[in-house]
Formats: sequence, C-alpha cells, structure tokens
Amino acid sequence: MSESAAESIRFPETLADAAQEIVSGAAGATYDLSKEIVLAVSESFPWTAAVQYVIYATHVVTGLPWWLSIALTTVAVRTMVLPLVIYQVKSTARFALLRPDLEKIKVDMEQANYDPVALAENKRKMAELFAKHKTDPFTPLIGALLQGPIFMCFFFGLRTMAEKMDSFKEGGAFWFTDLTTPDELYILPFITTATFLITVELNAVDGMQGQPNQKTMKNILRGMGVLFLPLTAQFPKALFCYWVTSNLWSMLQGALLRNKKFKAYLDIPDTSHLGTPAPPPTITSSKPPARKAITPPPGVSFNPGDSKKARRLVH
Repeated sequence: MSESAAESIRFPETLADAAQEIVSGAAGATYDLSKEIVLAVSESFPWTAAVQYVIYATHVVTGLPWWLSIALTTVAVRTMVLPLVIYQVKSTARFALLRPDLEKIKVDMEQANYDPVALAENKRKMAELFAKHKTDPFTPLIGALLQGPIFMCFFFGLRTMAEKMDSFKEGGAFWFTDLTTPDELYILPFITTATFLITVELNAVDGMQGQPNQKTMKNILRGMGVLFLPLTAQFPKALFCYWVTSNLWSMLQGALLRNKKFKAYLDIPDTSHLGTPAPPPTITSSKPPARKAITPPPGVSFNPGDSKKARRLVH
C-alpha cells in the first residue's frame, strides 16, 4: 500500500479522534459545570435555588456567557410578572381617583363622633366605592410583595454562585470579565445607581398622583439611590448584571406606563389631573363673618364711629 493511501486511511481516524476529544472535553466541562451548580444550590433556599437553576439552564441551552445568561433570565422573570405589575398600576390609579371621596367619608365619620349607626353607613359607602372602582386598599401593595422576594432570590442566588462557581471567573466581558470580584473601576455600581435614580423619576409615583405620601415616597427612594453607590461597591460583578438589566427594564416599563396612548390601550385610568390633595374640610364656625371695612372716597373723611355718614356714603 502506498504512503498516500495509508495517510488517506488514517485521515478519517484522525478526525474521529479529534471529534472524540471535543465531545469528551465538552462532556467534562458540562460535568464540572453541573457539579458547580449543585454545590451552589446546596446552600440556597428553594426559591433561590430555582432562580439559580434557571440561570444555569439558560447558560447551558443558549451557550451564552454567564453575564448574558443572567441578563436574559432577568428579562424573562420581569416579563412573566408584567401582567401583575399592570394590574397593580390599574388598581393604584383607581384608588387614587376614589381617594377624595374616601376623605369626605372620613370627615363625616369624625363629625358624627364615630356613632355606630353612622359608622356602619359610612362603611357601606366605602365598600360601594371600592366595588365601583374595582380596587381595594391592599392591591397597590402587590408590587412590593412581588418585587421584594424576586430581588432577594436573585441577590442571594447570584452571590452564592459567584462564591461557589469557578466558571464565573471568566463569565463576564469587557472590563468585568471576572464576575466573582468587585468592580475596581466602580463603573457598574455607578451605572446601577444612575439607572435606579432615573427609574425613580420616571415611575416611582406612577399611579400615586393625588396621594398624600407621594413626595415622601419619592424622596425616600432618592435617598436610597444616593446610598446605593457606596453600599454596593464591594459586591461581586455578577449582581450588577441583574441590577443593571432590571433597572433598564424598569425604565422602559415606566416610560411605557406613563404614555397616554399605551395607558389607554391597557385601560389604565388617567390620574394626571390629580395634584396635591387638598386638606380635608373642617367644621365651619357658627360665628358670623366680620363686617368689611368701608373706605371713604378721596377727599372725604369721617370717624369710624360715624355710622350715619358711613351709610350715606354706601348708598
């Protein structure tokens, strides 16, 4: 057999060996990765472990680097809860519209000294108002009750993954290649703080127009945003892949929910006409109003006690 023929026979064998090495290497990498995720979820609560598994599945199925897998998972979760957010915004806007009527009922109850009969009647009126506007005092709290657990699951899940998974050390890009260490340039903490403050200005008071705690809530969130930079500067970069993505999503969501056409399409009540709520009415005094002072025309003078001259001037 010629040398060229022998080489042609060995060539497919060489390709097969190379393919086998590639498959074995990929299998080994997947095996190592699976060991990493098992180690991470073993120290997490069930809901946190669920988020970790979703991030891991996104990374394995799509082949994206870790930072993009985290961002894509964040977008997926925020998209899933979007219907509940829209429902909350609707309910909050409706609650803002009925607040003036609730204030009137509250004043009526105070004027009646909380008489049992009047109290029962006013409670009935309040129930009718809530039924008419299809809302209740607790629905506006859905956002806090929903976003809080999601944030905590991502926070603790990503922090544990950054500690336990060596593959995170090369899972970033640009200047944040190592997702397990803080950003020494402070770029990611700064971007997170800036996007959070923009989010506050866009939609922190969305649906809260006309409510007395509107300005207070916004100022509290502004203060939190300012403290965000120094408090998060030492967190691993993996966390900022979630925070920045979530803040950008909130900015887009807030801009859309402030758009009149988009709000009309979603049937969200318009509350832009509601300003700062007026103080509740008080019980008027039975004392007659003071008489208005009479000003004489130029060139005429008289004593304040001269009522006859005053009457002649008036007539």
